[in-house]
Amino acid sequence: MFTWIPNAYVKYPCTHEGLRAAEMSVQKSIRVNMTLCFSQEQAAAVYAATRGSKEPVYISPVVGRLDDQGEDGMDLVRNIKKMYERSDGHVHVLAASIRTVSHLLCSFFLGA
Repeated sequence: MFTWIPNAYVKYPCTHEGLRAAEMSVQKSIRVNMTLCFSQEQAAAVYAATRGSKEPVYISPVVGRLDDQGEDGMDLVRNIKKMYERSDGHVHVLAASIRTVSHLLCSFFLGA
């Protein structure tokens, strides 16, 4: 499917329907990036739905949007990274909605 763009990823939201679509996609070796992640529970659901993926899976917590809601978006990134430390490594964290230099530097520091 991705012969003409070898590094393409399909983006799905971290919703029930998005998780089902991601599960079906990884079974067909389609690379996915799960977006609009607002919680650690969603990150755990992404891990479970994409388990066994032959391709890397990305999850994108929306740091800036969480900050807008009065939460610490970078805390979510830290917690997800910590949760995934003991996993098989198929899901990688890619911070999204980066709005400040602090977000950028913290993302680099965390490897997200």
